[in-house]
Amino acid sequence: MSPPLYLSPMSQFKSLLHQATATATLASSPSSAHLLASTPLLPPPLPQLDPPRTKPYTKPEPTTASSAKTPKVKSVSGAPKVEKKMKKMEQNKTAATRYRQKKRVEQELLSTELEGLEKRNHELAEKAESISREIQYLKDLMEEVRKHRRGKTSSVA
Repeated sequence: MSPPLYLSPMSQFKSLLHQATATATLASSPSSAHLLASTPLLPPPLPQLDPPRTKPYTKPEPTTASSAKTPKVKSVSGAPKVEKKMKKMEQNKTAATRYRQKKRVEQELLSTELEGLEKRNHELAEKAESISREIQYLKDLMEEVRKHRRGKTSSVA
């Protein structure tokens, strides 16, 4: 059986571990000493087909040939990158200030509206209580009138 061309690092580790345990088992057995001499300890290293993986967030190594050819990079307006970055930072700062101001105005409007609605709610609750008291007064008055009429009708008869 021919070995595969490429083994993952985990597969290579498992293969080596298996060979090491087999070798240790053979070495401990006196009857298999002749097998130990003919068994190779490690397989020949396999050529890696894939380049090693790069770590995330690492900067690529600069090549000297390409950096020597490229002149200083300038923006379309002719300003260097630093000035362009500073201009962008200033724009961001003013945009953030405008956004905060807008949010502050919105918050003030909402709090003003809240105060107005709370005041209106209080007024309506008072009005509801007043109407409720008036209804109760009218009910009591009607009951008193009924009692008075029953008293007159029973005394006449």
